[in-house]
Parts: sequence; C-alpha cells; structure tokens
Amino acid sequence: MSSYLPLQAEVIDIDVESSNTYLISLRILDDDRSLVYKPGQFLMVSVFGLGECPISIASSPTREPLQICVKEAGRITRGILSCRIGDVRGIRGPFGNGFPVEKMKRDVLITGGESGFATLRSLIDYIVDKREEFGEVTVAYGARTSQDLYFTSEYGGWQRAGIVVGMGSPWM
Repeated sequence: MSSYLPLQAEVIDIDVESSNTYLISLRILDDDRSLVYKPGQFLMVSVFGLGECPISIASSPTREPLQICVKEAGRITRGILSCRIGDVRGIRGPFGNGFPVEKMKRDVLITGGESGFATLRSLIDYIVDKREEFGEVTVAYGARTSQDLYFTSEYGGWQRAGIVVGMGSPWM
C-alpha cells in the first residue's frame, strides 16, 4: 500500500506528558491495511476540515499500540489535541528514513531534548525489546524545566533493561 493513502485511526488512549504535550494511542481502523514503520519515522496526522501536519511516531514497531506525541504548536496540533477517546484522525505514512538500527548494534549514545525526545522514545523502546542485539546504551536527555521532561515514568524500566538514563534541566 502507498504511504500517501490515508488510514483512519481511532484514539484509544490519551496520556499527559507535560502542560501542553500529550501521548495519544491509536488503533488503525482499516482491517486490510497495516502500518509498518521504523524507529525515527513520522506520520502526517490530519484533522478533518483543518488539514494535516507531521507528527513523530513515539512508539516502537515492536509494541502495540501505535503512539504519537503531540505538542500544541498551532491550529492543527490544537485540533489533534482536541480529540477524545473514540474520535478518528487520519494518518498517512510512515515518512522519513528512520534510524539505521541494523548499523547501531554496538554501544549507543542517545541524546535529545524537549519535544525531539518523542522520536527517541521509539528508538529506546526498540532497543529495550531487542536488548541482546546492542552493546552499552546511554540516554542523555534535557529540558528547560523538570516539568518539560517527557516519559519520566518509563525511565525506571529503561534502567532495569540495562540502559543508563541521565536527564536534567539547567534549573534542576
């Protein structure tokens, strides 16, 4: 199937990551189509009647459900964030090259900050699920304030998987 043909995706869960950022879980409604992607790719997410914008895939292809992390930045992201469980959004993709995970099967240092960390979560969870294929893994993550750090409830699980996690902000 072409990545340019839209899929319908139902919102099945919404989690708060920060004051203006949400992790939205989706279920694809098209029975005869699936979404195959790599860590680091993105989707075009549409709000019917408003338009579409690029949103990073925050979940690993090794896990269900499909998740996107959306930070309010304008009219379309506000439209995406106005969703409720059961609402339907359009998605197209995946787009982008993704991370070269086959070339990364050695020691890995993952660095990121603020909203850019959404894409890195996909990579980190992929590495956790295929941990035996990678060497030492370190994650360094920063944000302006501690309230702007994403996925803080997941750091412990990453650490239990043998990943060194360092995070902070200049004001911590």
